Amino acid sequence: MNISEQIINKILTYRPLTRQEMIDMTEGANHIMKHHYLRILSGYELKLLNLLKVDSSCWYSGWNLLFFLAKGTLESKLQGGHIRPIKTFDLDTPAGIISHPSNMAYLSPNIDYIYEDYHYKWNREAYENLTPLGKIFWHKINKEIRLKSIEFTLKYNNLGGSDYAPPEDHMKEIADSERIIKLLSSDKEVHKLLPLLDDKSTILSSEYLGTTKPKWLNKVVSDKLLCTWRNKRLNERWMNKNKSKTSNQGSFTSAREGYRYEVAAAKADYSCIICGIDSGLKNCHEHGYDRWKDDTPLGIVNHPENVSLLCRNHDKELEVGDKEFMKLFRKKKQESLEKNPPKKLKQEHSFWDTKGGECMDYDFKKLMKKYLK
Repeated sequence: MNISEQIINKILTYRPLTRQEMIDMTEGANHIMKHHYLRILSGYELKLLNLLKVDSSCWYSGWNLLFFLAKGTLESKLQGGHIRPIKTFDLDTPAGIISHPSNMAYLSPNIDYIYEDYHYKWNREAYENLTPLGKIFWHKINKEIRLKSIEFTLKYNNLGGSDYAPPEDHMKEIADSERIIKLLSSDKEVHKLLPLLDDKSTILSSEYLGTTKPKWLNKVVSDKLLCTWRNKRLNERWMNKNKSKTSNQGSFTSAREGYRYEVAAAKADYSCIICGIDSGLKNCHEHGYDRWKDDTPLGIVNHPENVSLLCRNHDKELEVGDKEFMKLFRKKKQESLEKNPPKKLKQEHSFWDTKGGECMDYDFKKLMKKYLK
């Protein structure tokens, strides 16, 4: 693979910089973007080793996929990340160690979620909440990732500069996971459930894994609170403090809170409308926040006809917008709306009135046309 001299120069420039120096390069960006250049370096390192080409048959949108690398348009459906999280490194650690190719993995978003949010070392409290089967699942993911990453260590190219060591001993970590899997599997009841981890047709629910649902799901939402949020205009709830309206990262975090109230008030089923997974879901807008006029009420933007609960894999697929997926999405969306239809309003009611805590509308499509940019 030919790689440009410009990228090689950037790799050699970035590797010796510390984590703090890489953060300083993003001065003025919000906190989500502060590690932007460390992630850029990771991509360059993988390009250098020609590791962004793998048979596209590796893509599978189910819950159980353990590991794959991207090819072509599939790359946009993957979640690239650091095996040892960036935030766990000291500020004086060189970028060449943090973004060493052996510390990188491209995972399906569902797998990335459980691996990061329930990490054995770095999110120990959450990990301890997992069931024994959930812990075995996490360690199987850990093994698969690290076995693949050993190849990256062997292919490392110092480009004639300094050598940077891998941040972790993958063989040691694999041995630890194997030991824990063996210990947990010795329980007869747990052993009976192990085939579930290899059955891609089975959805591993939170009941099996011990993953937690968000606290806001059980929130008691009054009609008054719901009405207040529906009346808010998009430009009132653009962002949290210090978030730039022009930023693509985190700008609409506060506005999303309004949809959480909608879900909690309606006591809606907390599962992906496509596959039924009930862990790590995202509220996904078919018409995103940035497509609406500033004065759009949140009651329109966050309306059930515009928002769906999706697992992280299917959130990515919605973002990509593949024709076949969109056909499936609209079918499942319609089924979801038929199961929990928006309440119809009489003409004397305004759009964002509430009754019984349910989201109501008499002509969403008409209002959508009015407020879309």
